[in-house]
Amino acid sequence: MNLSRKLALLFFIAILCDCTNRPASRHSPFDNTGEADIKALRDLLPGVYSNYAQAYDKGPDSPVTDISIRQLKTGADLVFLYESELRGLVSSNQEVYWLKPNQQTGQAELYFTPLREDELSLPLQDILSIAWQRVEPGCVVKMSRAGDQFNGQTNPDTCRFKHPLQGETRLSRSLSINKDTVIIKTGLKSAIGSQASDETLLQLQKHRIFLGWASTRLDAGQQQDQPAMWSLSQVFSLRDDGRISHLYDQKMVSMGFGLQLSRLHRFEGEMPYYQVSVIDLESGLTQAYQWFNPDTERLNLNLDWFQTNLELHEQASAQP
Repeated sequence: MNLSRKLALLFFIAILCDCTNRPASRHSPFDNTGEADIKALRDLLPGVYSNYAQAYDKGPDSPVTDISIRQLKTGADLVFLYESELRGLVSSNQEVYWLKPNQQTGQAELYFTPLREDELSLPLQDILSIAWQRVEPGCVVKMSRAGDQFNGQTNPDTCRFKHPLQGETRLSRSLSINKDTVIIKTGLKSAIGSQASDETLLQLQKHRIFLGWASTRLDAGQQQDQPAMWSLSQVFSLRDDGRISHLYDQKMVSMGFGLQLSRLHRFEGEMPYYQVSVIDLESGLTQAYQWFNPDTERLNLNLDWFQTNLELHEQASAQP
């Protein structure tokens, strides 16, 4: 073998030896897994949510929490505004979430802090600058991915802060995120005690919007050989959040009925089903309802006195 071929062979062997001696790392600088996870979370988080199904299962007096998550326009940083309110009340709470890669591993991490009421009137960059200074570095939520599901939680040993009444307090927060749901579990307990003083669990559904029409029969009691007379509604949009949408005819006169669209747990352990209900607006009573499969995109209710046709339009998005 001539000298040039020997040198080429030695160089090739050296490259192989160098590659086999490198430690394996899921989030190495040359691995785009962390970047892909951050992009997926960026697309999954924004939307309009509520725990209507969770509240429905608990009983008619259980409060419903409405949530909106929207991405803020802040340049290179991925920042989200999380707004929550109890349905029927005017007041709301806001938190800011920063989605960042870990400096060493590239793993997706979420930092968060609440906003104060006196900060909301400030320019956006000032709000974020002030809020970021309050972020506790030990309260990061480290996200991991299993298929289309993201899960993460804080470390209660490092996530500590001064509570105005309880002194030093540990905060535990876990997040579970996929394309349809966000589950948030938050717990507070004294750093010197073992019993949690406050714990909340929010099972949030991301809402969808349907477009459609409805009609009511006007000739009840007439002879069967007479042609049917129907009142046709305006085209309307309907969100699957359990709210009642009033129906109006072509002249914008109330038709006396409303439609309620929700996704509820019909069978334990299964995905929530759509339920379309017809509500008498005067009495508030349900006149009829029908269940539909979780994956359907068309909801058609055909009664002898009432009809409605609904078609999936889009995921409900938070207002910018």
